[in-house]
Amino acid sequence: YEPVPEFDWFLSPFDFCPAFRNETANSIRHREAFRNGPEFQVMLRQVNRKLGFDASNQLDFDRVYDMWNWCRFKIASTFETSGSETGAHCPWCAPFSVGHHLVWEYYQDLDFYYAFGYGVRKQRLLQNIICGIIQDLMRHMISDDNPDTKARIFFAYTEEIQAMLVALGAFRDVWPIHEYNFAQ
Repeated sequence: YEPVPEFDWFLSPFDFCPAFRNETANSIRHREAFRNGPEFQVMLRQVNRKLGFDASNQLDFDRVYDMWNWCRFKIASTFETSGSETGAHCPWCAPFSVGHHLVWEYYQDLDFYYAFGYGVRKQRLLQNIICGIIQDLMRHMISDDNPDTKARIFFAYTEEIQAMLVALGAFRDVWPIHEYNFAQ
C-alpha cells in the first residue's frame, strides 16, 4: 500500500481549494428552498400523521431525517434478502412510502448537484480540481507497464466520484434540477 499523504491533493482536492469552497458556499440554498416547499412539507406532515403525532407535538426535520437515514441504511444492508424497496420489515422505515423516499433523495440530489455536479456555476474550476484523478485514470488505462496489475483501487468520498463523472460529461440531465421542478 502507498502511504496516504498528510495533505491529500489527489483524493481530497476540495479540502485545499478556497476558491471552490467560495463558489459552492450557496449550494445549500436550493436544498433548503425545497425543504421549505410544498412537497417536502406534505411528506413531513404525512410521516407525523402516520406515527400519530398531532400538530402541536410533531417530530421536527432532524428527527425525521435521522429515521430516514436509519431506514435507508437498513434497506441498503438487507435489500438482496428482504425483497422490499421500502424496508418493510424495519421499524425505522414504517412511516415512509416510496414517494417519501423520492422526496428525501431529491433533497439530497439538490445538494450534490449544486455542490459537486452540473449545478456548479464555474464548471472549469470543478474540472481543474478533479484533473489529477482523471489524469491518473487515463495514464493507467493506456499504460503498458506491469501487466500483473489488474486494477488500481482508491477509496474516496462520493463528492470526488461525482465530480469526476461530471468532468467526464457523464449523466448530464436534459434540464437542470432545482427546488421547483421535483415533479419533472
